[in-house]
Amino acid sequence: MSAQRGGTAAGSADRGLNPAEPASHTLDRVAVGDPSALAQIYETHGPGAYQTAFRITGSVPDAQDIVQDLFIALPEAIGTFRGEGSFGSWLRSCTARQALLHLRTRRRRHEVDLVADGPRVAGVSELDRIELEEALHRLPHALRVVVILRDVEGFSHEDIARMLSITPSASRMRLMRARQKLRDLVGPLTGEAG
Repeated sequence: MSAQRGGTAAGSADRGLNPAEPASHTLDRVAVGDPSALAQIYETHGPGAYQTAFRITGSVPDAQDIVQDLFIALPEAIGTFRGEGSFGSWLRSCTARQALLHLRTRRRRHEVDLVADGPRVAGVSELDRIELEEALHRLPHALRVVVILRDVEGFSHEDIARMLSITPSASRMRLMRARQKLRDLVGPLTGEAG
């Protein structure tokens, strides 16, 4: 199993230099259900998974549920990690898919969030951040998810297309529309130049 994840010898060596990337033997231990290995992965990658889930759902309880479900299923799911990219990117992608599935399920049940805590946006004043968060939440779901996955989480349009079952050009179009709606809703932020 570890050879499958390890990739090339250079890839394995690179993982050794990046403390955020778990060693192949740690992933093997997670796959067999070792709680200490799972705790080690959670300690390193749990906060990032939570941020991804929160940014997509906009809900603290939903993000917590998603991360909990993600890490409960990780020993079984880890076999799909092929080592072609970083483990952190693979886990963020799994988190995004889980959050999107959660939103689809929640929408069918018509649940309503009562409390939400916002993500932190670098280089933006607290008032601008609040205004931006409110504007993001006013965007239609299809546009908001693309903005979060692309601009906040850094996924490519090809990755977003696979996650949302749309084409890359549809992802680009939604992003363009979302950014325009955000500009219309917020206008220029005080921290922005020009």
